[in-house]
Amino acid sequence: MSSSKGAAISRLTSRSVLISLIILTQLFAGCLGGDDSPANPTGPPDWSAGFTYIDDPATLDLAADFDVVSPDLSLSVGEWDANSEQWLNRSVWGNASWGVFDKTYGGNCCEHYLAATEWGWLLNFGGEYPTWSEDRGHTWQDWKPTVLTQFGCRTPKYTVPGQEGLGEGSIVQTTTGDIISMGWFPYPSSSGGDQFYAFLWDGDSESWSWCYNRLTEPFYDRSWQVEV
Repeated sequence: MSSSKGAAISRLTSRSVLISLIILTQLFAGCLGGDDSPANPTGPPDWSAGFTYIDDPATLDLAADFDVVSPDLSLSVGEWDANSEQWLNRSVWGNASWGVFDKTYGGNCCEHYLAATEWGWLLNFGGEYPTWSEDRGHTWQDWKPTVLTQFGCRTPKYTVPGQEGLGEGSIVQTTTGDIISMGWFPYPSSSGGDQFYAFLWDGDSESWSWCYNRLTEPFYDRSWQVEV
């Protein structure tokens, strides 16, 4: 009887010690682990480390330079001048260049809706028609609607291609590889006024088509498109 009781006490003691070790291991795991602090505790790493230009800005007709400030707010200091609407004496992390290509492409004077495809096309809808570049912005193409909407559209309509006038819209790629775009043309033209066109680039046939949205469609300004 005493031997079995002693064995039970021994097993209980072993379990208690094991549980205590597990708890202590979890509590002090961070203290006993390696040092996970960054290699450079005084600030972020060099912003341009490993960065290279696809096209050297020096070879471009137009290149706009801009400064890069540190994401560490303690290192990014300066004073905002309300009169000139710019930062003064602000610490700079680095600098880079933005390539400016033919700015006449894409639509209206003030706004451009930019996106990209998974294979690298740049997409732009500034207010006229779907516009895209297959060479990182060096050259651009656009697609104007045909005289009649495609077969099967709910509201058939004719248009005068290129005469719809300025407007606003958006353009995105879907998960299936298609490109969908919407354009709102509010101004009177030879084909009407306050028009809402839906554009589709079919990834399988690699061709564009368009439909005219029904008159009751509530749509103004930039559309926010999602795939359903």
